[in-house]
Order: sequence, then structure tokens, then C-alpha cells
Amino acid sequence: MKHSKTSNTAYTYVGKGMPNRESEAKATGDIQYIDDIRLPNMLHGKILFSPYAHAEIVDIDTSEAEKLPGVRAVVHAGNSPRHLYNSAARFYLDTSKSDMPQTEYIFDSTVRFVGDRIAAVAADDPFIAAQAVKLIKVTYKQLPSSITLEQAIDSDSPQANPFGVEGTNVCGGYLAYGSCPEEEVLKAVNDSDHQFETTFRTSRVHHGYMEPVC
Repeated sequence: MKHSKTSNTAYTYVGKGMPNRESEAKATGDIQYIDDIRLPNMLHGKILFSPYAHAEIVDIDTSEAEKLPGVRAVVHAGNSPRHLYNSAARFYLDTSKSDMPQTEYIFDSTVRFVGDRIAAVAADDPFIAAQAVKLIKVTYKQLPSSITLEQAIDSDSPQANPFGVEGTNVCGGYLAYGSCPEEEVLKAVNDSDHQFETTFRTSRVHHGYMEPVC
């Protein structure tokens, strides 16, 4: 719709401040989040995470967890599909998922960082699921690991991911938003009047949303 400066058209929303519809409900605690929803026959999941930066799972015994009343399923690398995918593909809206390197399994026989997924439990309630996770017995063979970035990018560092570039831990070239080719980035750097190199280290930062990730 065309609108001239001299028009007397009155708009309902354009040019006016509008309150957030959810503000009052959030402030009073009345709003319903996904975590508040309870459905018939709903199951609850808990995940067992790796305590090691790099290790091979030699054996995993889930028998005690499976016998716990209320446990419906226990999944791990030994009984889950072996389909490669890339969990970062969702961040690249302009890139087809087929263009992304497929580097992950939902569960793998090798863990590659502290907190990597080992197994998951589905149970009738979250307390049973949490108890079942503690009953899973895992035998690990610890493997060499690189703890710092400097160690990880060194050519002689232990290789954590078999999908790296030329047998290294480097996953690719420059990572940047937009469509600027890597060679243009390098040219801009080389043509600069001044170049500065330094290292910045910051604490972990996380946005404080009110709803759990769902």
C-alpha cells in the first residue's frame, strides 16, 4: 500500500509502541512453557555423558538400568542407527544440509569431549530416568587428547575427529557469516596497512532465557 507524507491514513500498529503480549504472564509466572506440558503416556529422558575428553567405549552394560521398573528404553551406540549427520547444519540457513560435512552419529563408540553423549534412558518419570542412568556401567579405554586450542591445531596433536582436514583436527578454513570467499579475506588481511595478532580469553557467557531448551 502506498502512503504519502501528506496522507491522513491512521494505522493501528505502525509507528506506535506496543506492549509485549507475554510480559505480564511471564512476570506473574502464569505463562506455560514446553517444560510445563504433561501429555498422556509421556516419557522422560536422561542422558549419560562422558567424563573423558577422548576415549573408546570398550563395553557398556545397561542390563541393570533396563530392569528398573518404569524404564522403557535404553539406547547407545550398540543399538542405535549408524546415520551420519551434522548438528551445526541448522545454523547455516543458506546452505543445503547435503553440502555440510557429515561428521556425527547420535551415539558413537568413541567419545571426543567431556560431556559427549554415551547413552540415553526413556522412563515413566524423570526420577526413574535419572536413577537408571546411574546404573549404566561403561568400560573406557582412554585415548590421547588435546585440551587447549594450541594443542589441537598442532600437526602432531592426537586426532579426535576422523573427518578433519588432511588428518588434522582442523575442520575447515575461515568460518564467517556472509558469502565472502576465503581468498578475499586473505587478500584484505595481506593488503592491510597494519596487522595485529593477540589472544583474548573470556569467561563463558550464556543468555538467561526463562524457558529450558526444548
